[in-house]
Amino acid sequence: TTRWIGAIYDPNTKGEIPAFMPNTTYTLQRSTYGVSGDGEVSAKRLSAVYECLSRMELNRMTDAAGSKFERPLLRVFDELVRDKSANSVFKAYLMQQLGAVLKVRPYAWGLEYSASLRNDLAELDRLCDGAVLRSQDWLLERKRAQLGPKLTAFFNGLQNRSYLADARLHREVVRGVMKAGLQFGGFIDSAAQSHLLGEARSSKALWALAPDGQKLARYVPSEAAPQGAKLRAAGFSPVFFVPLDRDALLAEIGRKVPNQPGPQMKLPAIPWLETP
Repeated sequence: TTRWIGAIYDPNTKGEIPAFMPNTTYTLQRSTYGVSGDGEVSAKRLSAVYECLSRMELNRMTDAAGSKFERPLLRVFDELVRDKSANSVFKAYLMQQLGAVLKVRPYAWGLEYSASLRNDLAELDRLCDGAVLRSQDWLLERKRAQLGPKLTAFFNGLQNRSYLADARLHREVVRGVMKAGLQFGGFIDSAAQSHLLGEARSSKALWALAPDGQKLARYVPSEAAPQGAKLRAAGFSPVFFVPLDRDALLAEIGRKVPNQPGPQMKLPAIPWLETP
């Protein structure tokens, strides 16, 4: 006699709350007279959702004492969006939950350095119509039919995401800019002509006070400005620039950021680095 005992979930259940039938027993009896009983479990395997959760090891985010985080949360996001087997509605639910955790400590977890993750979380919220998914939604046929196709397409488009590497790259760029500092490069005279000094003469990215004197704006000297590209600046405004060598910064980041070889890296599109 063989018995299988456990909680059974019927995927054909039409209720909005998935119900597992507890203590369900299937018995199979074999004898010289034949086979009898309720039925047989012919095959068994772990669900794709269970395997996804196991690979992510959310229970091992901290040390044994629970006092120190040992794994970057952005790496967990990387593992989640690249998973190809788990149900997309479940992945969306888990991404929402991890996003809520991330937003509690955005600076500590690195959210401010990853524009791609911020954009993807916003897009996920749009796809779900601003609704917070429930842990059981991936088991409901209605939810799978309503959200499954568009969420599957969403996650298929994130297979090449690397939020952790993206954040590390932006962090190193910000650190490089802060280290180099905003330098004085000259001034604008009363006739709106620039008087540049030293390295500022060869810098392609100059900044000056806008005409209202309230903020810095990109400044192009009149003798180098294409037709219609000149930006006005406030009279007697100082001119600033960031003395940062783009190629040297790339090489330094390549040494600091694992798995990000220099030639393949793309710097963020920020004007201080003369990027498009």
